[in-house]
Amino acid sequence: MTIPTLAWNPGVDGGEFETHAAGSIGGDEMIEAMIDKMKVFFAAAVTFDSFSIFTKTAVDAPAIPRYAKALAVVGTNATPGNYKMVQSVWTAKCVNGSLAKINFMDVGNNNSFEKVTFATIGAGGTAFLDEWFASTNAWSSRQDSQPYFFLQASYGINDKLKREYHEN
Repeated sequence: MTIPTLAWNPGVDGGEFETHAAGSIGGDEMIEAMIDKMKVFFAAAVTFDSFSIFTKTAVDAPAIPRYAKALAVVGTNATPGNYKMVQSVWTAKCVNGSLAKINFMDVGNNNSFEKVTFATIGAGGTAFLDEWFASTNAWSSRQDSQPYFFLQASYGINDKLKREYHEN
């Protein structure tokens, strides 16, 4: 999963990201807080085993790895329903009108492929959105804009994972 951010500056413990609130936040702190909010969507069979920070000089430039950290964060969704090959795309509107999306793979769908809206998001979804939208974080759209308005989360089978798992 790749999630765009504002500018990153090197330093200890994952460096620092510049935030939408014109401050900074530690790289490890911001990323681990986001993973903590995401793990509730995943079965215990799914482990967040690492993360990497990459920088790019331009949109079409290669991604250069700058920092990596090993983790052992296990999913906590006790009743995930289907999750093997399941993809969920979370879509939000940003301050500048652009879209921001986060794609979850092998995510629990609680046995429903119905679209999730603000009315049906639940406590875990609200906590995740609060983290993603916080102005004290650096999460952004590819146009460097702050996500702030949840549109939907959709669920489906990911064809690439289906082939990878030899489930054709």
